[in-house]
Amino acid sequence: MSHFAVTVCIEHPDNLEAVMAPYDENLEVEPYRSYEEGGPAGHWSVSGSRKAGLLGADDSALTWAQVAEAHNKRYDDEPILLDGDGRAYAMSTRNPQSKWDYWRIGGRWGGYFPYRAEFADRVLKPERGWGSPESISPRHCDGGPKAALDLAAMRDRKAAEARVRYGEWAKLAAKHPGALPWSVFADNISDGTGYTIKDARKAYHEQPLIQAIRDTDFRHYDDPVAEFAKPEALYAEHARAGAVPGYATVTLDGRWMAPGTMGWFAVSDDEEGDRIGYWEAANAYIESLDDAAWLIVTDCHI
Repeated sequence: MSHFAVTVCIEHPDNLEAVMAPYDENLEVEPYRSYEEGGPAGHWSVSGSRKAGLLGADDSALTWAQVAEAHNKRYDDEPILLDGDGRAYAMSTRNPQSKWDYWRIGGRWGGYFPYRAEFADRVLKPERGWGSPESISPRHCDGGPKAALDLAAMRDRKAAEARVRYGEWAKLAAKHPGALPWSVFADNISDGTGYTIKDARKAYHEQPLIQAIRDTDFRHYDDPVAEFAKPEALYAEHARAGAVPGYATVTLDGRWMAPGTMGWFAVSDDEEGDRIGYWEAANAYIESLDDAAWLIVTDCHI
């Protein structure tokens, strides 16, 4: 499961459900071909088919025809099919635009936007609920007309928080110098040398700096060594850029903008370059909106 913040740009909050509806994972559509994206050896059924004696052990020799035949003997109600070019696919009614299985206003991001005092009666005030923040700063809301929201203050606060976080990391890193990012260990993984991903993970986590952050919030970063390798000013600027858009932004015409696809356990397939491009596009779009347009934060789950 994953929760992620989505900033919805909308003409009026009464239209929010209709705007979000096209991205419902539970929405069924007319059957269509859903093509397999990887190679035959990577299909989820291969391991089970091997245990059942239906496939050989050599990944390089596997074809989609072989995988399909083995799979279909075990799962005849969800067959793998092949088109005229030998590409593998399954028939699906799953919504190809699906982004969430449920959502709510605010949620874990209750009080997302600071608002201007004179607009107090025009904004969506946070409501307490399961998973909502323990405390919400005064004069913060879940959405409102763009004119009511102090987006500049929001960006400044995120940048300032990033500088503090960067300083805390720098102090820890100074006590345990020489830590290497995960990529250094991952690049050494090789069948030829016998250095496995298990070996790489063990070596990465045995570093004194990684050991030192086990009881801190830095443990939640995928690779804090790489995250804080950039200059402080750039780190703070990235925090500023990501302050308003959230993981994704929905435009007035219902278009979903995001740097990648969110999966389980808050793991997205985006990379830093994707995020930077998304922030630039999303912020430019939000700045172009009329002051009467609404921005609402939603807590989406997948």
